[in-house]
Amino acid sequence: MDEMTKRVPRELRTPITEAGSALNVAWEFWVEMSRKLMADNPERDYLEDPESFFWSTISEAWDDPATNGDEAVEEIGLSLYGKRDPESAPFALLQAMFAVVAYAVQAMKAEKADKHDEAWTYAVDAQYWAGILWASWAEKMHGTKPAVELAKRRHAENYALIEDALKYWHEKIDPTISASKAANELVRVVPLSHKKLAEVIAAEKKKQP
Repeated sequence: MDEMTKRVPRELRTPITEAGSALNVAWEFWVEMSRKLMADNPERDYLEDPESFFWSTISEAWDDPATNGDEAVEEIGLSLYGKRDPESAPFALLQAMFAVVAYAVQAMKAEKADKHDEAWTYAVDAQYWAGILWASWAEKMHGTKPAVELAKRRHAENYALIEDALKYWHEKIDPTISASKAANELVRVVPLSHKKLAEVIAAEKKKQP
């Protein structure tokens, strides 16, 4: 599964492109998992092909006003720590996929309603859970360690976001205003926390002559 590395150029990214990227990861996971399940259980009668099921899942999430990624994440906890199967948690990967779909749909709905800042929060959550899903599936199928893979990916993403924040600050923000006030502007365009952005700008200001 290499979709995590196939990203829209950073300067062209929006909540919609990020939500779409996360959905692509969820789609690849579902297709791969379904095909493996079918190959391992040829005697079972599957009523719907994987692609059709996945896109119908997105359609249902879009049509449902109650679609909520946070609730989907809570269901992952039930699978991991509840009474269903605490040793193998067989539903956790599926529920991670549903969380990605829910957050992606919420991002798209928020962007459509011109709630740009809110849309970014959902898109970031969709990307986060897509990373969890991708790394966990990689461990299950190929023996790679999800924590290590996800840590590498998150580190690279955060470094790139910091670079974006500094570039925007140098080009479009008055360098004489405080780091906190600069962060107030940056948080609208860079999906990092206000605290992190303020720390980055404060450190950068100290480097200035």
